[in-house]
Amino acid sequence: LANNFLQMFMKKLEVLPNGGFIPERLVVEASNYIMIAVTLAVTWTQLKPLAIPLIVQVLFPLLCFDDADQELWTDDPHEFIRKSNDIMEDYQSQRVGACNLIIDLCKKRTATTLLPTLEFSVNHLKAYKEGAG
Repeated sequence: LANNFLQMFMKKLEVLPNGGFIPERLVVEASNYIMIAVTLAVTWTQLKPLAIPLIVQVLFPLLCFDDADQELWTDDPHEFIRKSNDIMEDYQSQRVGACNLIIDLCKKRTATTLLPTLEFSVNHLKAYKEGAG
C-alpha cells in the first residue's frame, strides 16, 4: 500500500517539470509523504532510482525565484519579505516542502543523494556565474 501511494504522488509531481499544474497543497502533502517514504526500506527501493531526477527536475525548480515571486517583489516588496519569513506560511509552502525533502534525502540517504545533489548545485551555480543560469 505504501508503494501505491508513493507511485501516485510521484505521478502527480512528474507533471511539474513540463509546466503542468497541481495545487500547491498537493505538492506539500506529496513532499511530506515522500519524506516518510525515504526512511522506509520498502518504499526506498522504489524511490532510490528516482531520487536524483526528483531533486533535479521537480524539487530544485520549486526552490527557484519565479515569475510570481518577481511580480510580488515588484508590486509589494514588504509583502514578499513578510511572506518569505512567515512561519505560518511554511506549513503551506511548496518551496519549504521541497527544501525539507531535499534535506531529508541528503541526511537519511547520504550515499545515494548527497554527492549528486552537491554536484548538481555546483554546476548550476557555475552556469549562473557564467551567465547561462
